[in-house]
Amino acid sequence: MRISNREIDGDIIINEPFQLHGMIKGSATVVSGGNFVLHGTCCHNLLVKPGSTVRIHGTVIGNVFNDGGQLEIYGTVGGSLYNSSGQTFVAEDSMISGQRISLIESKALSIDSADKGAG
Repeated sequence: MRISNREIDGDIIINEPFQLHGMIKGSATVVSGGNFVLHGTCCHNLLVKPGSTVRIHGTVIGNVFNDGGQLEIYGTVGGSLYNSSGQTFVAEDSMISGQRISLIESKALSIDSADKGAG
């Protein structure tokens, strides 16, 4: 696993095992094959794509989007957590300042409501 303590200017795409103790001044996208452990700070959004694994021990100032990967949150999310697919674990002592929005449940409720109305 590559380990870095540096500051990264701009957005980054992660497609390998990578542990960051520094700062990303943009957004981070973790794609298939990526295994990202954040102990530092991501100043914007974090996107978790299918086939990736992310563990947040540090801080994401923006929103976190799980779009099909494996996501574990032990640290802080300054924005909201959006889960459209994949697996998401949020530790009890973690902090999410915004909303926790499960798009999976929203889709299921829409289908259930439509079925009941048709009956």
